[in-house]
Amino acid sequence: MDNAIKMFSKAGLMVAVIDAWFRGTRGGAAPDSRWNAKGPCKGCGARTSALGRRVQVKRSGGVWTWALALADGRLFEIDNGYAFLPCRGGCGRVRAATMVDGVVNSKKECNAKCMAAHGPSCECACGGKMHGSSFNL
Repeated sequence: MDNAIKMFSKAGLMVAVIDAWFRGTRGGAAPDSRWNAKGPCKGCGARTSALGRRVQVKRSGGVWTWALALADGRLFEIDNGYAFLPCRGGCGRVRAATMVDGVVNSKKECNAKCMAAHGPSCECACGGKMHGSSFNL
């Protein structure tokens, strides 16, 4: 099997992570992206954020869809631009999160203000990777 394709089963889904698909125009792997849920949870008040990579997953029946893969191996469904994450507060609710629109600005230091942010955009040295990271799953 080609090393660029890795198949594994997770939570009833057959997952194909196609490394070649993630490669940018310069040949490097695409970076992980930050996803933040809008506002605090209505159940417990916790804010939720996750850092992961978009992957294609194959459901039973051969239907391909998108998922957010975290570094620890957990997968969360992406539908209509939203990643559906469990609430970080542990209340059991599902939070709809959007990807942070990050722009790298090396003149602006990434600090606690960025890491505690919960909005959809970031313009500092991290380029969105640390935006809202204090609320990470």
